[in-house]
Amino acid sequence: MWERKNAETASRITGSLEKLLKLNEPITLAGVQRAILAQSGVRLSLSTIQRSEAYRQHRRTMVCSRRSPTLDVVLNELGSQGRRGIVAKASRLRRENKEALIAKILLIERAVSRQAEVERALQQEVFRLQIALMSYPEGASATAKTPVESPLGPCTLLQSQP
Repeated sequence: MWERKNAETASRITGSLEKLLKLNEPITLAGVQRAILAQSGVRLSLSTIQRSEAYRQHRRTMVCSRRSPTLDVVLNELGSQGRRGIVAKASRLRRENKEALIAKILLIERAVSRQAEVERALQQEVFRLQIALMSYPEGASATAKTPVESPLGPCTLLQSQP
């Protein structure tokens, strides 16, 4: 009896799937359930349909329409113009494969690290030049030019008098 009932259920699901495919309808749980009800007058539970091997072979992959909370935070910080651009960019990035996205992230992280190094070097140079400027004698002229050797290349330091 149990085997007969399982065979009937599998047959109903397979028949409804064939009907949906013939009509070029999307294969969804609700669609399969409606097709079974229309064909045989029997209402199968969604979990029964979902567990069937025939449905698992034909179902469409579900795309989550809910955005990630992280993306929502970024979007909330932007105005409407910026938001549209970010949403469009996110849509394009969703179509790229995971390996390409990982590579892009690694390249961006490397570029950020290099930029931080450049900023630190510039900050140190500014401090060094400020110290050099403070070491000039009080009586030096306002247009005195002193060549200074810098890790960023040679430069000329102008001293102004207060």
